[in-house]
Amino acid sequence: MPQTIVIPGHLVDSKTVELDSPAPPDATEAQVVIRVQSPPKAPRRLSEILRAVPPGTRTKADIDRQIEEEREAWDE
Repeated sequence: MPQTIVIPGHLVDSKTVELDSPAPPDATEAQVVIRVQSPPKAPRRLSEILRAVPPGTRTKADIDRQIEEEREAWDE
């Protein structure tokens, strides 16, 4: 009965697989199933992230009022 062992590895070229850890010593033949991993996405630039954020609805006066209230709370 076939035994399934999963050993991570990577392709050296289109016909060569290099295992990241050793195969069992009694293994003489194997069937290779390749599961292609997605390449990592490139990190987005901060400017792209900020452009994607929807604009706020607060006015400058609202923000200034909140800051002033916080500063007044410091004196209490």
